[in-house]
Amino acid sequence: MIIFEQYMIENLKKMTKRKPNIAIKIGALIPGFNGYSERSNRRHNEKIFRVENVKLLERSEQRIIDFQKTLTTNNIPLLTEWELVRKPLNTMISKFKSTNYGESSFFSAEQIKEVELAEIQRFDEEIVDRIQLIFKATENEMKESLTPVNILNNLKHIDEILINRSNFISRYK
Repeated sequence: MIIFEQYMIENLKKMTKRKPNIAIKIGALIPGFNGYSERSNRRHNEKIFRVENVKLLERSEQRIIDFQKTLTTNNIPLLTEWELVRKPLNTMISKFKSTNYGESSFFSAEQIKEVELAEIQRFDEEIVDRIQLIFKATENEMKESLTPVNILNNLKHIDEILINRSNFISRYK
């Protein structure tokens, strides 16, 4: 979580230092523009969130691949066990890249409200926590016997969270 939080803090600092351009100043005079602008910033932050977490998952998968390369041919059971972890991790990367964004279209009759956006953010925070656990496991504990089970359990939880998140968002699309 620390890596992602540091990245988001740095990104938010950059965004707050920007001087408003003329379009923003004019837009501020239009009713509803500020809400639109805030939703636009949320979409941008969610994209950053997704890209950074996909990078962590990809780095975790690469660590597994590198670890598999170190295993000798006399350790086929361990190699197979790690392949059974790598495949679902790869699938999760694809799934995470294509999951619904927490936004509603601009002209939608049902706009996602702040309360709903907060709930989506809660889902996202749970996902980040699980991704961090996977990343740390591949960083430190590759040779421990429970690590593959730990990673698979976290992938299962991420999958459940993504399903719940998607179902939640679909009510507002």
